[in-house]
Amino acid sequence: MRIPMIAVVIIFAGNICATGPKIVSVTGNPFSPGEGGLCKVTHIVCDNPDKRKLTVEIFDWTGGSIRGFSLNIGNPMVIWDGRDISGNIVPPDLYYVTLSDDETSYDRAFLLVGIGKLGDEITRFMSRLPPGRTVVSPDVMCFPDSAPTTATTTITIVNPELKTGEGVITGGTKITAAVKPAKAGKFTLKVMEQSGNIIWQNSRELAENSTALMIWDGGDLTGKQVDDGFYIVNLSGPEFELVKTVELRR
Repeated sequence: MRIPMIAVVIIFAGNICATGPKIVSVTGNPFSPGEGGLCKVTHIVCDNPDKRKLTVEIFDWTGGSIRGFSLNIGNPMVIWDGRDISGNIVPPDLYYVTLSDDETSYDRAFLLVGIGKLGDEITRFMSRLPPGRTVVSPDVMCFPDSAPTTATTTITIVNPELKTGEGVITGGTKITAAVKPAKAGKFTLKVMEQSGNIIWQNSRELAENSTALMIWDGGDLTGKQVDDGFYIVNLSGPEFELVKTVELRR
């Protein structure tokens, strides 16, 4: 049997710490918490050769902390059931786990929660991504027997060193725009249907020469979630405009 491969392309990411603690394996990746699939939890196994006091922490792709665990020196494995600190199952998306102490982030691995079917293409913008590996090691047992073993799932982590006056817009389960303004002022992110009808917009005051993110979670102006599909996204501000058609897929 050929093992399905998940390729990860990292643009601007740190390296794994050459020595010291590391994440050895992630078993149950992708996994689907709360569902009837084969993999309902993920097992994160770490190597802690110096018996340090370490923390395993889960983050969403925007860098928000989801849940943290203290690594037990006698049992260097953490089991995550896909729930946040409040006990709620997190939405399907790309997450990452870090292994760190109070001073150093030693390693990072990506987690696919409820996503990652073979053949998918997943794009996310991540800023200030911590050091770590750039490959997702999928657990073949988490894929159905009927999955085509020659297909690949590609994850692109977009984290460019934006030049002043540049911006990017990416699709996925959320629409993300990043910009590094050449001139400070009010920037507006508009999301439109193919007909040109505006279904959502938001404005922020942004500082000059400072990278900022603006995110649309798929809700319209009333907060109702719209259908998946292709939308026209317009990001504009002082001496800047970027228009791109991207896909919302959850």
